[in-house]
Amino acid sequence: MVFVNGKFCKDPKDVTANDFFRPGLNVPGNTSNQLGSVVNAVNVNNLPGLNTLGISLARIDFSPYGLNPPHTHPRRTEVLGHALHWICPFEPWSKYEEQTLYQDSTSRRCVRFSNRSYSFSV
Repeated sequence: MVFVNGKFCKDPKDVTANDFFRPGLNVPGNTSNQLGSVVNAVNVNNLPGLNTLGISLARIDFSPYGLNPPHTHPRRTEVLGHALHWICPFEPWSKYEEQTLYQDSTSRRCVRFSNRSYSFSV
């Protein structure tokens, strides 16, 4: 058995379609909480097919005026859609960035954020 990132690599003959499928990302979450948001995270712990890829993803649902509290992304990249997102980099030579993403935009927009940034969304 080979371990990568603390998880074992399955024998290819034991791999099933369920290793690459995570139900529920199409279902809106319950945002009736103090923050007005809910996160449905997907990572190697609940989607084994992500092992060794170094990625995870999440669906974040917001109620009107809901918040995604400030958080960091060490060694990570973030892709967002349909939100106003601010980046406050830790490095003094980096600049503050702001991007508005509109739900009804005619072009699909994605934002990639650099490593070690401090960010929040509304």
